[in-house]
Amino acid sequence: MGNKENENKKEQYRIVIDKESNLKLEEMMEKVNEDFDTGSVSKSDLAMYVFLNLKKFITNEDIKILRMKHFDDRKVLNDLLKISETKNELPEEVRKFLRENAAKFNKDKKRGPKEASATLAV
Repeated sequence: MGNKENENKKEQYRIVIDKESNLKLEEMMEKVNEDFDTGSVSKSDLAMYVFLNLKKFITNEDIKILRMKHFDDRKVLNDLLKISETKNELPEEVRKFLRENAAKFNKDKKRGPKEASATLAV
């Protein structure tokens, strides 16, 4: 009896997925349950199986793709500013870029944020 109670009281966490991800999960759930007359697999069962076996499914290349998809320019700039505060200077490549593009930055200040982002190419 104690074992069943502990099993039912496992901590649970929730994640949010988009419509497309949900459809893919449902497609796979239907495939798993097709001709499975001795039981059934829920979306939660399938999702937990995937999460528990992520290392088998995601390659190093997938990790690179995910990182590029979620690259945050502002975070990089903030990190560079923090480094510059401790070292009292920016990396040479950044300083060079800033010097070469200072005129564009000044012009962009006069325009507006939407117009400015269209003209500055890194």
